[in-house]
Amino acid sequence: MAVANLAVLLANEGLRVLVIDADGAGTPRYLRRLTSDENPAPTATLTDLIDRWDSSPQEPEDRLADLMAGTTRISLETMEREGGFDFLSYGSAPAPVLGSAVNPAAAEQLRATIRAAGYDYVLIDGARGTDSAAITLAARLSDMIVVCHTLSPQAIEETVTAVERIHATALRPVRIMPLPMRVDLGGHIALRDARELSHQRFSALADSSIPAQEIPYQVDYYFSETLAVINEPPDRAGGLRQAYERLAEVLTDGRFTALASVTVLYTPPYRDWAEWTGACVEQSGVQVTLTRLDQSTPLEPPRRNQAILVVSPPPLDDRTARRLSSLLPSDHGARPSNVWQVRVDDAAFPEALDADQSIDLRGLTEESAAAELRRRLHLTSPSLAISLEVGTARFPRRPGVSNTLGRNPAFVGRDELIDQVRDHLIGHEDRRCLLTGDAGLGKSQIALEYTHRFGGAYDLVWWVSGSTLGAARAGLSALSATLGLPTGGDAARAALSHLVSGEVSRWLLVYDDVDHPVQLRDLLPGDSPYGHVIVTSRRNDWPVPMHTVPVERFTLDEGAALVKTWVPCIGDDDARKVCDIAARLPIAVQLAAAWLRREAATRRVKLNLSEGEAAHSAASHFLVLFEQEANRPPASASQDEPAHRITVELALASLRSDRGHGAAVWLAEACAFLSPEGIDLRFLRSPQVREGMAAVDARLADPTMTDVVLRSIDRHGLARVDLGRHDPLRMHRLIQTLIRDRMSAEERHARNAEILRALAVYAPEDITAGPPGRPVYAGLAAHVFPSGATASSDPLVRTWVINQMRYLLRREDYSGRRAARQIGDAARTQWENSDDHTGLPELRIELSNAYRQLGEHREAADLAAAALRDQARSLGTKHPRTLITAMDHAVALRTLGGFDEAYTWDDAALKGLREIYGADHSLTGRAMNNLAVSYSLRGDSREAIRLAEDRVKRRTKMFGEYDPEALWTKCNLASYLRDSGDYQGSYRVLKEIQSYLSFIEKEPSQISSPVALRVESGLAVTERMLGNSFEALYRDKALIGDLRELHGPGHLFTLMCQHSLAADLYAQQQPQDAVTEASACLDTFRKTFGEHPFTNVCQMSLAVYLRGIGDLQRSRRLGQVSHEWLLRNLGPRHPYALAAAVNHAGTLVRLDELDQAFNLERDACLRFTDMLGADHMYTRITRANAADTQARLARPRPAAHTDGRRDIDVEVPAL
Repeated sequence: MAVANLAVLLANEGLRVLVIDADGAGTPRYLRRLTSDENPAPTATLTDLIDRWDSSPQEPEDRLADLMAGTTRISLETMEREGGFDFLSYGSAPAPVLGSAVNPAAAEQLRATIRAAGYDYVLIDGARGTDSAAITLAARLSDMIVVCHTLSPQAIEETVTAVERIHATALRPVRIMPLPMRVDLGGHIALRDARELSHQRFSALADSSIPAQEIPYQVDYYFSETLAVINEPPDRAGGLRQAYERLAEVLTDGRFTALASVTVLYTPPYRDWAEWTGACVEQSGVQVTLTRLDQSTPLEPPRRNQAILVVSPPPLDDRTARRLSSLLPSDHGARPSNVWQVRVDDAAFPEALDADQSIDLRGLTEESAAAELRRRLHLTSPSLAISLEVGTARFPRRPGVSNTLGRNPAFVGRDELIDQVRDHLIGHEDRRCLLTGDAGLGKSQIALEYTHRFGGAYDLVWWVSGSTLGAARAGLSALSATLGLPTGGDAARAALSHLVSGEVSRWLLVYDDVDHPVQLRDLLPGDSPYGHVIVTSRRNDWPVPMHTVPVERFTLDEGAALVKTWVPCIGDDDARKVCDIAARLPIAVQLAAAWLRREAATRRVKLNLSEGEAAHSAASHFLVLFEQEANRPPASASQDEPAHRITVELALASLRSDRGHGAAVWLAEACAFLSPEGIDLRFLRSPQVREGMAAVDARLADPTMTDVVLRSIDRHGLARVDLGRHDPLRMHRLIQTLIRDRMSAEERHARNAEILRALAVYAPEDITAGPPGRPVYAGLAAHVFPSGATASSDPLVRTWVINQMRYLLRREDYSGRRAARQIGDAARTQWENSDDHTGLPELRIELSNAYRQLGEHREAADLAAAALRDQARSLGTKHPRTLITAMDHAVALRTLGGFDEAYTWDDAALKGLREIYGADHSLTGRAMNNLAVSYSLRGDSREAIRLAEDRVKRRTKMFGEYDPEALWTKCNLASYLRDSGDYQGSYRVLKEIQSYLSFIEKEPSQISSPVALRVESGLAVTERMLGNSFEALYRDKALIGDLRELHGPGHLFTLMCQHSLAADLYAQQQPQDAVTEASACLDTFRKTFGEHPFTNVCQMSLAVYLRGIGDLQRSRRLGQVSHEWLLRNLGPRHPYALAAAVNHAGTLVRLDELDQAFNLERDACLRFTDMLGADHMYTRITRANAADTQARLARPRPAAHTDGRRDIDVEVPAL
């Protein structure tokens, strides 16, 4: 097996190797099981060839063909070099050709044939012992013989005898190398003595120029046929692989050198490739060092067992290029060097580097790139898996999910800061990093560059604006929508939970421009090994621990480099002067560089100057203008750096003289009143914006001129816009502030009003309008506060604000509701305190909806009532808008439990809308649906059924059986049928809806539609009422998770299902589980709705379940409280109050309080009979219970004996 280990090493080095086994009749088992079944079987063995050539002389080319046909190809899966090595078996040895029978001429003929085959090395696995004639053959063929032996005295003597025989039969001088095998390194004294004996006995026989080697003993291989060079990584200390590598280096006179360490040199933009390259090499057990390449990097030529990989550098300065070239040996043209170019793109390498030593990974897949890298470096396949540590060692590529902007082509420097961020994120358990510093220092650009340099290290990279809490929530909600997550009523939380769960193995969140750290604290993901967080902020007083990387001004070199990026021909001295006068502030330097580029181009044409002369002239003029502007008093007092103010002023002056003239300045000023998070190009290209520009310059009415102006603003450095990618235009907050500050109060007011008007006209009446996934109102939301829309008295702007709230509420998400409330609160304060109340009632209604959906029901009801009063006073009680508001007010009242008052308003709304619009109008249909709900909640199921059936009939007639509104009303109808006791009818309606849905929802989503969930919920209740509680329990258990994911735990639909699930458990004789579920449900009801009829229905049910586990006193207390509250608030005839009386009576019977129980049951029986009829289930249950209680009064029996008694199962309905 020593020969096999050597063969693998040499073949993996790219050498052609032939292995001849002179001690067997076929391929050894440990190699045979590693060869491919597709290899053709050899046609001859070595003894066959010798016999054939001896009996029938052949031409050399025929003998060569015979030899190749006799070999077997060994190509192990773990070998990266193409081809492997060849194996030739000695075969069964016929007597005529054994040993000395191979005469010298035949031996020379065989040797010549083997040499003609072009092998670099031929390894002959000689026979064991000293009697085999194969030793003679090996001696006559070989240049060097390694005699393997153990260190026992007997083995040493037998090997000496074999060596003497080799010398005696060899045809030429043969170099002898003794190789002790299975050396026990723990033998100490005995090992020393054995080594001394071996040295003495072989000193006269062996070649003294060959360094002594030995193979240590490893018990793992004593009983195994595994090859050590495949099984062990190269850096495994004390293993057999290293011993065989040393032996291979000796036998090949250094032609084989095992790679021990690799240094990967990289320039900062290629660190991601360097990390992947290093990890790929490390997989093969080679030690790797990553070193950033710059002028101060110490460079030393690699030693024989070292390699240097230079990962595609961008053009290097001459000094660094010369230093790289010095790594090559002086005679590198004569022999390969260990300095390799690793090409990942088309960046140019220094010409002095050896182009032949290039590893080209361009355009390769990850698997192919890794194979090519290992092939060229002669490494075996991975013996260790790459660490899955988050953010490291990923093949550079775009992350699967990302919303980052395009890379800034003018980004320069900041390499130390980016490396600090990277080093901390991948090297510390705290995977959060804060970039902090004053405005305009480039924090966001550093974070953006990080996402592009290392985006390939993540599966997901998501950019979140942190300027406000609402913006941060919107960003996380957008992530949730992109991933298609069930939101549980809070999309932002759903996104964070998804990330920390490990569903995404590697992710990066960037929170940009955070103003209020305390507000954002709850929106940071929890500790997770799966992701990284980067925050940029002017603040460093964070309430949570976070590694801080301070961002300072440019160095002069960095600033000069940025200037040269914009103006390549400018001299170094001029670039430094410009950077210095701009106070080394990144934004100021960029604005100065943009100004210089345009001015230099102008001067080159006008003055007929060379590019360098024009750049110098422009720089000199800039310095003069800067000083002149610095000596002028600013338009307004400001704490900002003067360099910022001056460069913005110069940029605007230059912009004014560009194509578009003042119109471009108008647009820049307009953008200063919009969100720094980004301005949708659809809006900037809209007729409304063109109208504003055309008022300044009529030429700008042409739609093709808009992008000309946008590009001019970008080229002047005032904003960033990529017209190719269609990314939003982004203007830095600092530039926005400086532009506004330079304007007079009248100019600010006029420009603000103009852009507000444009936004309001641009906002469509249909809040869902826009391309799929990009509704217009989604892009407008960020501009509400920056533009000051909530303080505007313009009716169109107020309409936009109200519609913006409607859009946000339509998302049915906590972030949207919260954002709608924030807008509404701000607008309400402004509008209530102004003389113009236009739109105020409508605002109050939408704000009421926001408060109601956030669970603040009292405030919601008060706002709806105020809106109704205002409209009734200003429009009259019969006006459609007043009637619509009356319906909204009724919803708020129902949410508070005011069922009777809600009924009054719903009834008035339906009568008024039917009179105005007729019975088939959509608003009339909505009023019918609402009034049916009110009838049901008051206990009048007959009227509820009548109205619901009427609405379903009308909607179906107009829009067909699959109309969503008709299906929703049918869900309510099924509930009303259950209230009436018609459970079979309810079941038929629900199954009918289910069949319709099977046609509508042809591609079922992960979470079913709200209608489908309502159907499932209704079926569970209906099946339990019909006696099939097992099916009901199965259905509710499957449903509760979907509802929690879709709506959250506090939503009414979720609570309806949870209440039903508790009833299922109780019906299935699991009272303790029912108590647990009902207790949790009651807590959520009380937290969400307060003291509400539904809260007391839930408490009534809990009292029943507590009786089931024997907690009679608590059951009595809760049951009595619920009964009294429902009686007091809903009246003695309401089904809820009557059901509470019946169920409470059951507990009183168990407590032997029979008189009180009978009185409750008798009164309930009379009222149920009168209201629902004698055959209603509630009536029958109450009548049977009352009879049982009356019998107990006549013939006392144990209170615990309650066979035949039943409780009333009350359903929590929808509102």
